[in-house]
Amino acid sequence: MELQNLEKSGHTSLFYGDESGFCLNSVIPYGWQFPNEKVCLLPQRSKRLNVLGFMNQANELHAFEHQGTINSKFVIESIN
Repeated sequence: MELQNLEKSGHTSLFYGDESGFCLNSVIPYGWQFPNEKVCLLPQRSKRLNVLGFMNQANELHAFEHQGTINSKFVIESIN
């Protein structure tokens, strides 16, 4: 609440952050088959694309993509 008050008074800009990851191959945790039918799903790997985003209450969005782990070093480099 204190940070929101500082933003309302014009002393700071407040953004909320989150990250998510995306793969080209979907995850299939379960399947459907006919009775007595064997189903074989071969595992596949694809590159993972991670996205870090910051948004404020005015819907201003700053997004950053990364193919590695999103760690504190990446966050600091992204916002500078």
